[in-house]
Amino acid sequence: MADHRRWTMDEEDLLITILQDIVINGGKDDNGSFRSGTYETVVSNMQKKIPGISITVKHEQNKIKRLKDKYSVAYDMVNTSGFGWNDANQCVTVEAPKILEEYLKKHPNKKYMANKPFPTYEWLKLVFSKDCATGNMAESATDALESMNMENDDDFSTEVNVPPIPSPSNTTSFPPLKMKEKEQVKREKGQMRYPN
Repeated sequence: MADHRRWTMDEEDLLITILQDIVINGGKDDNGSFRSGTYETVVSNMQKKIPGISITVKHEQNKIKRLKDKYSVAYDMVNTSGFGWNDANQCVTVEAPKILEEYLKKHPNKKYMANKPFPTYEWLKLVFSKDCATGNMAESATDALESMNMENDDDFSTEVNVPPIPSPSNTTSFPPLKMKEKEQVKREKGQMRYPN
């Protein structure tokens, strides 16, 4: 079987959702790489959700690498002076063409271009954020969520307006898997701190 395949939007959305679930449940090592057996688990979960899908670990690894490369470039641009993020168009913006020219001269291998829609960027933050962060203050999204939960454990009177999580694409039909189940259990037990 070939190592290349075309991914549908729904398949990509499901892949990202499964990866988010794995990250939330501690499926990454301290160095940011996925734990042993993760790729096999993802393939198995995708085959359960989309019966008949023809996907291998190699397909998945290639797709994850492409997503990570694209996310890393967008992350780097957003965190570089002269660039920004447009929520409405879901893309990296650049203040002037000259800034983009200079950036591409310094980074000739960067393939993501400014002003090109990247609707999965926000979802990929949870999956790849620690991989792209630098410095001793780097923190994964899971670590940040845990820190926020610990800070708020003693203060139940504080109201927090939590924005809705954007979907990876407009056509997604796969909500985050375990998060919804966990929210439902907490809602039933009356433990939901931020009900929808």
